[in-house]
Amino acid sequence: AARAVEWIRERHGTFVNPLQNHVCVDIPPIGVDKGTGIADYAALMGTPLDQIWTAGDNYNDLAMLTRFRGCAMENGVEELAPKALADCAQLTRVQLPDSIRILGHHALQGCSALTTLTLPDGVTELPEVLLSGCTFLESVKLPAQLKAIGAQVFAACPHLTTLTLPAAVQSVDNSAFRGCTALAALTAP
Repeated sequence: AARAVEWIRERHGTFVNPLQNHVCVDIPPIGVDKGTGIADYAALMGTPLDQIWTAGDNYNDLAMLTRFRGCAMENGVEELAPKALADCAQLTRVQLPDSIRILGHHALQGCSALTTLTLPDGVTELPEVLLSGCTFLESVKLPAQLKAIGAQVFAACPHLTTLTLPAAVQSVDNSAFRGCTALAALTAP
C-alpha cells in the first residue's frame, strides 16, 4: 500500500491526497477528508458541530479526530482503557466492537446523555464504576459470557428500568445497582 500511495502522489498529487489505511489506500480529492465530510453533513442536517463525536482507527481518521470530539481505537483493540470515554456528556449510544474483551474501570462513567449500550460477547467482567452516573441510561445489552458485575457498575443510573443478566453470571457486587431508583425488573439466571 505504501508503494501505491507514493505512485499515486507522483502522478496525481495535484488532484488527490492518498492516505494509506493498512493494506488499503483512501484516495480523496485535495481538500476533502473525513473532517470536511462530517462538517458538510452536519450542516446539511442542521446539527451543531459541538454535538458531534467521532471514532477512528487509522491515519485517514486524523482530520475528523482533531476537528471533533472523539476517540481513536486501534484496529482489533481488545481493551477499552480505564476512563477512556468517561464524562463524554454528549455520547448517546455506544456499540463497542466485537474485538473488545476487557473494559477498564470507569470507562463510561459520567456519560450523562448515554441511553443505549451494547457490549460485545467476549466481555466477561464489568469492572467497578463502569457506568456510574450515566443518568439517562435506559438499555444495556449484556454479553452472553458475562461472569462478574463489579462494585457500583450501574450506580446512579436512575432511568434504567429493566435488565436481564446472562446465565453465565456468577457474581454481582452488592453495590452494583446502588441508586438505580427505577429498576423494576432484574431478571437473573
